[in-house]
Amino acid sequence: MKKLLLLLFILYCGAMGAEPNRYALQLDGSGSCAEVPNTALQIPASSFTLEAWVKLLDDPASGMTIIDKTGVRSADGFSLDTYRGGKVRLHRGADTIFISGSVLPLWEWIHIAVVYHRDTVRAYYNGTLTTKQKVAHWRRADGVSLRFGAGGSSRGNCFKGLVDEIRLWSSARSAEQIQQTMYDTLSAKYYASPDSHLIGYWRFDRLEDLGVGKDGADDVRDWSVNHNHADLSGGAVLSQSGVPLCVDADKLNLLRDQVLQQNYPNPFNPSTIITYQVSQSSTVTLRIYDILGKEVAELVNQQKPAGRYQVRWNADYLSGGIYFYRLTTGLFSFSRKMLLLK
Repeated sequence: MKKLLLLLFILYCGAMGAEPNRYALQLDGSGSCAEVPNTALQIPASSFTLEAWVKLLDDPASGMTIIDKTGVRSADGFSLDTYRGGKVRLHRGADTIFISGSVLPLWEWIHIAVVYHRDTVRAYYNGTLTTKQKVAHWRRADGVSLRFGAGGSSRGNCFKGLVDEIRLWSSARSAEQIQQTMYDTLSAKYYASPDSHLIGYWRFDRLEDLGVGKDGADDVRDWSVNHNHADLSGGAVLSQSGVPLCVDADKLNLLRDQVLQQNYPNPFNPSTIITYQVSQSSTVTLRIYDILGKEVAELVNQQKPAGRYQVRWNADYLSGGIYFYRLTTGLFSFSRKMLLLK
């Protein structure tokens, strides 16, 4: 169970002073994307790191492209997408390299980092290593565009959600390096110096006319020294829903003991058990919602001391389908999805 829960951090930063008016790239799943032209960016074949904050707004039943830079040959470049209900995979053309075991939750910000070095790929969720796998030698895809939200060969299976703080490095970053910077916008120490190995950095904070596509003020700045600016197309917009980044991220350790586990069994019929943990005495609510966001049950609403708890929910009176359960304490709010079979 991952202990770095982003929503803990969001509420904590709200109290400690998060950066205001954060924006993110919002994609509607119809083919909208942000595109870095094919003449601009070259990603090293020996080592690189890709980082992004991702927020799904739709259940990806058939998979959705998040970031893509694949070449004409199927083995060139890479694509990062969701696969089979929300798992994330990194693949080279048509060849899947690995599929992570973690599932992206709906409506929650998740930090993803993929590190490639020589013959090994490492994947991180919220700064925690989830996958390490040997792969064949990487071949870079020059002469093709880098796209956020859609693939290069097809507009099908496009991403519906938000992405923010996309970073590309020409080095294999360590877990410690990823954790040190994932909760903050990068300073000039990184984006103004080639020595930092930062080769692409898109913050999606504002639209400008940077001459990309020559179609007006719909460009997003690349803050790295390479200035590989991106051009928005289709229904892509900037939304005031960016992940709230907090300068004092080290104090997140105070919140790590907040846990909401996946219900078991899942799928279930008619009852299931929900396990959660709180790190300090606070008012706790645990509520169930249907797919439309209507509350259908309140399982907990009382003061709870620090500890670990289990609640059994019997859904015998409800029809089958997808439901969500949300735990709210004095420190955080977090949701998970479950499936009732009937």
